[in-house]
Amino acid sequence: KQMGSYTPRQIKSLRRLPIFPTIDGRMVSLDGEKVFLPPDHTPPPAPGQGTLHKADPSLRALLLKLDVARLKADVLVLEVLLPRYEERSPKEQVEILRWIRTNWKRARKDAEETSPEQASALEEALTTRLLVRGDDVRLHPAPDLYRPRERVVVECLGDLAISPDIVRTYT
Repeated sequence: KQMGSYTPRQIKSLRRLPIFPTIDGRMVSLDGEKVFLPPDHTPPPAPGQGTLHKADPSLRALLLKLDVARLKADVLVLEVLLPRYEERSPKEQVEILRWIRTNWKRARKDAEETSPEQASALEEALTTRLLVRGDDVRLHPAPDLYRPRERVVVECLGDLAISPDIVRTYT
């Protein structure tokens, strides 16, 4: 059937059927969980809150017709990588942080193209969420940590200053 000839009722019915393949081998419906078309970039190998569909070109047009959004870098960060970040293993957390660092410009650009509110939400999430493991082994917002061996910090705060856990986590 031609893509433009589906009625709203048919589209709604199609979205409910668990016939859409995902990259992790499941067949899912488009209702009930967050589903996305694969991004143009390679996401980190950490599981998230979203489901990526296979990039099969024959399904792409149908998925777009069924309002499945392409996963942009900013949405990947906010809706897939950061939810339940604290529950992930330290190794997965490091992979996520590396991916964010490498793809920061793309994520910021995507957010700015969406809206000023999206850009603010992305920046706020990355500066306020508990993302960086400190030398006290707990997660902290990045701005709350100090550079190790910073002379002024050592002189003023001594052992009270919490630095990123470079030895155990980030080596």
